[in-house]
Amino acid sequence: MRLPDALGGDAITTSGLNYDSDGNHRFLLNNQGKKEWLQMQDRLNDTLDAIADQAVSAKDQLQVSVVGMGDGTDADFPAIYADLFGERTFDNSKGGWAYDYFTSYALPDFVG
Repeated sequence: MRLPDALGGDAITTSGLNYDSDGNHRFLLNNQGKKEWLQMQDRLNDTLDAIADQAVSAKDQLQVSVVGMGDGTDADFPAIYADLFGERTFDNSKGGWAYDYFTSYALPDFVG
């Protein structure tokens, strides 16, 4: 499938993850029919682990924060965020770094 010519005509590709309104995930296939999400997750976490290896105190010096947006529908966003950010994206078990996620309905206070 391609974008319309008015939008450049590029092929539409994916290497991601999708959720239904109940918060159930589904890995998407790329153009070659392969699921790339797990490899992307591994590369992301390997990179974070490598950065943590350079830190004196990884838990204090490498902190990843994510903000989930899009709560304006009847989808179960708490379940989606818990799965996406708690299971499908970050794994700090090897690197000892810290991560947390916030939802748009529970954003932290901004300091500035």
